[in-house]
Amino acid sequence: MRRRSIVGLGLIAVSLSACDSGPTAIDHTQSAQLSAAILGGTPLVWSGNGHAYDAIAASDGISWTDARDAAAATTLDGCSGFLATLTTMAENDFIVDNLPEALPPGRRGYWIGGWQPPGSAEPAGGWTWITGEPFEFTNWNAPAEPNDWLGGEDAIHLWDDGLGRWNDLASDETTPGYVIEYDAACAASITEIMIGVKPGRRDTPRPINPRSWGVVTVVVFSTSVADGEASDFAASDVDVQTVTLGDGQVPEAAVALRQNGTAMARLRDVDGDGDEDLVLQFRIRELQENGDIEPGTTQLTLAGETEDAQAFSGTSTIRLVP
Repeated sequence: MRRRSIVGLGLIAVSLSACDSGPTAIDHTQSAQLSAAILGGTPLVWSGNGHAYDAIAASDGISWTDARDAAAATTLDGCSGFLATLTTMAENDFIVDNLPEALPPGRRGYWIGGWQPPGSAEPAGGWTWITGEPFEFTNWNAPAEPNDWLGGEDAIHLWDDGLGRWNDLASDETTPGYVIEYDAACAASITEIMIGVKPGRRDTPRPINPRSWGVVTVVVFSTSVADGEASDFAASDVDVQTVTLGDGQVPEAAVALRQNGTAMARLRDVDGDGDEDLVLQFRIRELQENGDIEPGTTQLTLAGETEDAQAFSGTSTIRLVP
């Protein structure tokens, strides 16, 4: 078994690599303790308009009016959200591709921000977005919808076929959740995180909402590698497929995958020291379903191996929304 020291932003530890027989399970108690910062939970940003989107689950169901109010009361770095207004097919497809949980098979899909003011001609008259944007693009589950079935169907939710089509439903009925949107000004800080924001800009981690279908962003920091010292650690050496985030108990969350199957991982110089760090993202709902985040949770542990089977781990503080 090979041994080498790793110096990580003031932390000195010993890394134990696997024996020649091949990779073994990661042992957190014998892995190098590297610097890993959890930047917190973030919605997903669509490049088409710079807006951020999230799907919020409601275990007991939620009406459209309650979802509207909950979205407006939710803030992202001080900006209020609103029920998503899907004004183009590209925007609609972004939700389908990136937040498929908003379209649970066999169940009503999540609420979005379309509604029909009282007195509108039924079934298709007067539909509008809560933001006042032009209601020009539609994706009704045609030809059957909208149909104002049994009367009073005055709000839009996503259909349950996984294709992102819409259905009209009474606003006092319930669905399993809602899609929330934040405008580009609110999402600017998320974009900074994606390209490498310095964690020191915040005194406390960005909060994580356990009901969110968004992601948790984590950074594994490199040490100075330019001088070629044996004690240096390059985040680019990490085997992303081995990395997990959780409470140290099986099961743990793996790095999230994009729709094309690639890992949500990228190299960025986050701390501005000239060396590339590794930015990883994990699905919040996987952490919640695994029991890794629950009321009272204050920290999570990142663990994994390098390409040459050297184990590492790092623990960071988190903050959950109430």
